[in-house]
Order: sequence, then C-alpha cells, then structure tokens
Amino acid sequence: MARTWEITAEELTEESFAPYGRIVAVPETPAPRSGEGWECWYGFAQLDNSLPINMGVVVSRVRPVVVEDMERHVHTFELLYPHGDDLVQPLALPLDLENPDAAPDPATVKAFRIPVGKGIIMHPGTWHSCAIPVERDTTYGFACGEPDYYYVPDWVPFPDGDTVQVTVAP
Repeated sequence: MARTWEITAEELTEESFAPYGRIVAVPETPAPRSGEGWECWYGFAQLDNSLPINMGVVVSRVRPVVVEDMERHVHTFELLYPHGDDLVQPLALPLDLENPDAAPDPATVKAFRIPVGKGIIMHPGTWHSCAIPVERDTTYGFACGEPDYYYVPDWVPFPDGDTVQVTVAP
C-alpha cells in the first residue's frame, strides 16, 4: 500500500547536508582579487572528475513539492546552483550504488532549501528530484560528468508507489 512521507524543507547546513554532498558558497573571507565593483574568489572549491563535465539548465515553476520518483548518477557528482530564487531540493541517500535495479528509499529523503548565492555538490549516487523554486518561477544550473553526452537518466519511482510531500516554511 502506498504511503505519503511528509517532511519539512531544512536549512542548508554543512552538518545536515554532509550525507548527501557538500555546499558551495561565497566565502566569508575577504576576496583575494577585487576591483571597482567586483570581488573574486577562485579555487575555494574543487570538482574532481575524469569524465567530460556536461552543463545544463532547468526552468522550474512554483508548485507543491511532491516527489514520486528520483534519478541518480552513480559515477559522478552533480553540482546544482539556483539563479533567481531559492530552491527546495529533495534528496535520498546514495545507497546500493552497485545495484542497477536500486530504487530511492523514501525513509532517507531530506529536502534542503538552497538560497541564491549557494550551491550544492551531490555525492555520486545521491538520489534527487528536480528542484522547486520557493517564491517565483526561476532557472537553475547543474553540471555533472557523464560517460556519454547523450546520457539519459532513469527516473525511478519509490517502492510501493510511495510519495514524499515537502512543506516549505516561508
């Protein structure tokens, strides 16, 4: 029998996000390079990858955050960063990486609110849905390494037809 798992989107912190990946944010230290009207930090985060890195963009519209299925990339990270609005990103733990028939576990799903100015790098195999904007339709960018430019991910439903419904605090 299908079950609806109800969770609340969490603040994005290093500790709470660590099982799913790592956070990329504008450093709090003074910028090593700057000029009139700009500041630049370079090299404060790194992406190690032996595969070509493909970039993409998603147009995402405000809607209830209800997740029925997820995708994952078992051989690479995925970087995600919001453009014009905070995003809610539901994630499930990267379990059973060697099993091509694995499914996301709804009991491990957490949703994180990613503010503009921060991004996330998901661990290889982290299950994720599309990200949903909090207040207004927006775009977000993503990048991951894939063995083939024409790679098409499999969207895998939760077992037993379960869903996860996320509440987002204003």
